[in-house]
Amino acid sequence: MALSAVLQGVQRIGLDTAPLIYVFERHPVHFVQVEPVIAAIDAGTLRGVASSLALLETLVGPIQSGDTVLADTYRRALTLAPNLELVPVDDRVAELAATIRAQHRFKTPDAIHLATAVLARADMFLTNDAQLRAFTGIRVVAVSEL
Repeated sequence: MALSAVLQGVQRIGLDTAPLIYVFERHPVHFVQVEPVIAAIDAGTLRGVASSLALLETLVGPIQSGDTVLADTYRRALTLAPNLELVPVDDRVAELAATIRAQHRFKTPDAIHLATAVLARADMFLTNDAQLRAFTGIRVVAVSEL
């Protein structure tokens, strides 16, 4: 399906961590699928939303490998991008994530990302975890569908 069809009617998009990693680390397969979405967020055509958990998850690899340049790139991109809202994990997110986790048996980080997108009123959630498509509280799209 064409990207324009997938994004039709989407003004606010929730982002899982994997699509962010694919773009910033130029994944050999998924970069070309995800980069137009991130470019649309950068251009202001889309508004992005991600959990502060995405900052934690993106920083782990660069910190482990000592790649301070990539760590700084993630920090700047996730905290300073004007069209990307980084949402803290607060009581509301925790409550909804607990419900999502209990109902779907998703892992805690996945439930937090989904809860964040729902509470931020995203029109869609982009992930590369096809299992999350079982969640019906928001339209979930896998990277492979782009």
